[in-house]
Amino acid sequence: MIDEYKMVVDPVALGKGRSMFDGMPGSLNLKLTKSRTFKNGKVLLCYEPA
Repeated sequence: MIDEYKMVVDPVALGKGRSMFDGMPGSLNLKLTKSRTFKNGKVLLCYEPA
């Protein structure tokens, strides 16, 4: 069981590539618990299951 999902978003447009959610059987119902924006433009997102 997963308590928390943490991901860093790096705003780069690639055009093609794999999604980090490839192969997931369905959608996840998540609640955003906190976020942090860094000076370099990256964003930390923290979610927990809703």
